[in-house]
Amino acid sequence: MNLFEAVISYVKKKGLFGQWGEMLDIFEEMAANKPAGWDIVTISCSSVGGTIEQAVPGVAAAGCMQIGLIILDDMLDNEPHGIYRKIGSGQAANMASAFLAAGMQVIMEEKLTPEMKLAAVKSLNEMVGTTALGQMQDVHQPDNEADYWDVVRRKSSPYCKAALHIGAIFGGASPETAEKVRQLGEIYGELLQIHDDLKDTLATPAGPDWLNWQPTLPILFAQVVDHPDRERFLALREDIEKPEVLREAQTILIRCGAISYCLDQLLTRHQTAKASLAEIDLVNPASLETLFEEMVEPARQMMKALEAKRDLEDVVGVMKP
Repeated sequence: MNLFEAVISYVKKKGLFGQWGEMLDIFEEMAANKPAGWDIVTISCSSVGGTIEQAVPGVAAAGCMQIGLIILDDMLDNEPHGIYRKIGSGQAANMASAFLAAGMQVIMEEKLTPEMKLAAVKSLNEMVGTTALGQMQDVHQPDNEADYWDVVRRKSSPYCKAALHIGAIFGGASPETAEKVRQLGEIYGELLQIHDDLKDTLATPAGPDWLNWQPTLPILFAQVVDHPDRERFLALREDIEKPEVLREAQTILIRCGAISYCLDQLLTRHQTAKASLAEIDLVNPASLETLFEEMVEPARQMMKALEAKRDLEDVVGVMKP
């Protein structure tokens, strides 16, 4: 039985899932995709000497919390494939609340010390509250880089911090070590956001970030930094759904330095993460090192493509799906 099968088997025995069939269906559907965000818990657990079996409840808790947040985020972003499209916004909001509650319930029912339970619940609760604030700020679309990073740290990093923290707690780490591992989540969340921004901005056809004028980091750079193509870029955004217009706008992102800037931000943050990792006494640091390394390797490949002045398709092709 693999990790995700074990997690499904685990939640089937838990409270709400036995009473609400649709909730279990959604959890199983999500688990079938083997979400990387859940595996972060296992990686963290392993880094402090824990096993997959020890990580399963933590993965279930983090998975429930993430599903709840995704349901809400999809409604806020008007995502075309969100669950709310199938069951309606009212029922989706209710379902999101149930998932958030289920995540907390998992922690409270596990055989952890009171101190460990308190730390885990506090971490999850902080994640929900901070993410809600970040979602609210994101709705207003930041128009400068300082506000952009503020949103990222409140919207993208909280889940990563909580997932790493939960994994370390279930792996038996000391409170001090678990907290240091948790802090790595802020950097990882920033890396994840930059990576997603690059992938979504360079994708074809134009996605919600283009169509809704959502300021991803490369788009924000091209909009606010003074460069020769700035006015042309702003004009192109009006017809961005047209393939030829999108391609020209994406080419401007490369020419004006927006993509290079994002890659530099990725690589700089990776160096910060490596330095922080070196200061944590871990049983198996390689698992976390690999987690961060996998996030920046596409950036290195993209940087090489840019330096070689290759076509747009070659630059886009190195990003992970």
